[in-house]
Amino acid sequence: MSIYSFSEAELRAYFVENIASRNDVSIYMEVPVFCRSVDLVIQEKQNAEIYAIEFKLHDWKRAIQQAQSVGLCFDYLYICLPRPKTDSSANKISDACLTNGIGLIFYDTERNKFFKIVEAPKIADVWEKERCRIVNYLEAKRDEATEFKNS
Repeated sequence: MSIYSFSEAELRAYFVENIASRNDVSIYMEVPVFCRSVDLVIQEKQNAEIYAIEFKLHDWKRAIQQAQSVGLCFDYLYICLPRPKTDSSANKISDACLTNGIGLIFYDTERNKFFKIVEAPKIADVWEKERCRIVNYLEAKRDEATEFKNS
């Protein structure tokens, strides 16, 4: 049983609500990459950089592994988790993210806010062909949504 009153999907929904007013990004959920899907992808409209974000309630090590598994395809990688109760746990997660080149976002359940704890470094060695496939997928999804709105 979870210690949280929300699911991973609800955590992602809270996050999306938190950034939905931004006009400079497009937001996509469950984007297929290799044989799995990334929880959330954000694409900046200005420079088309793409961010992968994995959401977890408990297993932060698995979140890091999931982010790393798609690291070849994205400009930036993040994980998002509820902030641990102890500073030592928060520091341990933060250190692991720094070591692995993964950005970290904590959700403060008491204040109902998200905080970027570790800024993700830009991925230096991106597999351009696969990145382009993802960008094309995102553009098709955006066009689909536009067609739906105009119908």
